[in-house]
Amino acid sequence: MTDRALSKYVFATPYIEAGDWRETLRNHARSMRKTFADNPVLCDLILIRAALSPKTARLGAQEMEKAIANLVTAGLSLEDAFDIYSAVSVHVRGSVVLDRLSRKSQSAGSGPSAIEHPVAIDPATTPLLAHATGRGHRIGAPDETNFEYGLECILDHAGRLIEQSSKAAGEVAVRRPTATADAPTPGARAKAVAR
Repeated sequence: MTDRALSKYVFATPYIEAGDWRETLRNHARSMRKTFADNPVLCDLILIRAALSPKTARLGAQEMEKAIANLVTAGLSLEDAFDIYSAVSVHVRGSVVLDRLSRKSQSAGSGPSAIEHPVAIDPATTPLLAHATGRGHRIGAPDETNFEYGLECILDHAGRLIEQSSKAAGEVAVRRPTATADAPTPGARAKAVAR
């Protein structure tokens, strides 16, 4: 059953393309989140129970390999590409699992989490929290606003890493001397030494 569920998930998530890494990684994350959020059984099987057969785990690893390879092509080092993809994956999975557990506890009648309870946020003792939550912000909630903010932070960091890598590569290219007519080529130097 898990194998069938994961194959459905793989086909539902778009690939990450090197040429438009930011938008395709964003779409990939959003699609992963939507797929798991819309399919509680899939969420339970893959994210909560992690009941993956070796074949299913291998399929998942191959999909991650493609995503990381495209992030490397986009300009990230292997380590940074791995870490960025891992951060997006943890962000998506954490958001979905928290949402799933929250929905389960709300359906059981336990209500909002302790930190979100109106008694916990008192304008007299926590004025900043009261002001922010009064404007619609939620602490630790797996909602759309918090998900998008976290995702944008990860994407912004990846963008800075790619920019730094690009600048460093440009500096190396500028410092590297080019062969001129006056400078001997490596082959000419070898012949001169042999004489």
